[in-house]
Amino acid sequence: MNRKEIERRRTELARCENKTEEMRLEERELWFRGMINSCLTYGGPSQIHDGKTWGRYGRDYAKELGDERAMRVWEDQRDYFNKHAKVYYATYTDSEGCTYNSVAWE
Repeated sequence: MNRKEIERRRTELARCENKTEEMRLEERELWFRGMINSCLTYGGPSQIHDGKTWGRYGRDYAKELGDERAMRVWEDQRDYFNKHAKVYYATYTDSEGCTYNSVAWE
């Protein structure tokens, strides 16, 4: 999912008054997808998962979603990102000298 798709679904879920447990898990999953996109944009996939263990940005999501579901989300989002996203490096530098990357989605 790209950023717009994630935000659209988050908005839909936010409008629901009586959320089921599955809907709550889907909300966390959407936040996780956003985190995955961010880590992949800045070249830190191992901060989510290094192939063996959860990294610091994946650990809490794995606890909340369960290891199996979190792994499914990670693999799905990573593959989608690699297929549909193009990262542009150092596209902006702020007044403090921090450099930012940007993503273009197909």
